[in-house]
Amino acid sequence: MSEFSVTAIRIRIFLSVVVALLLTTMPLPELVSPYRPLFVPLVILFWSIFFPLRFTLFMALLAGLALEASQTLVFGQTALGLIVISVFALSNHRRIQLAALPQQLLTVAALLFVYQFLQIWIESLLDRPTEYSVRFIAVIFSMIFWPGVIVFMHKVILRKKHQAK
Repeated sequence: MSEFSVTAIRIRIFLSVVVALLLTTMPLPELVSPYRPLFVPLVILFWSIFFPLRFTLFMALLAGLALEASQTLVFGQTALGLIVISVFALSNHRRIQLAALPQQLLTVAALLFVYQFLQIWIESLLDRPTEYSVRFIAVIFSMIFWPGVIVFMHKVILRKKHQAK
């Protein structure tokens, strides 16, 4: 973790959230669009678990507000969900890091279920109809994407250019 400066990590966090936002807002066919993986929560979970000293709840709040602005959601709806799952991930990052991949998948799925439950709860308070099955199938697809997120973040986002000495 110490091989990157604080500024370099923050730039990488910003870039990865922007990529996740682009993947979230990218148009898909209407048939598969509701089952889109939850890219922003996956990226937030990655930073919370693997770089807990560099990732802050304020960054989760900003990512949530950016996601709300890109999808015209209620102010604070997504940010609340991201902060709740980030708090759990930040406080249990060692356990999650050291867990085997199947256990990590189940933990990530549980956190994403909490995230989706909060989204459904807020929408029900606003009397907005929502399809529960679609939201929970998106969690399953997100869980399938988790190993890919880990590999992508470690290999692409966190790669360090080697300089000749």
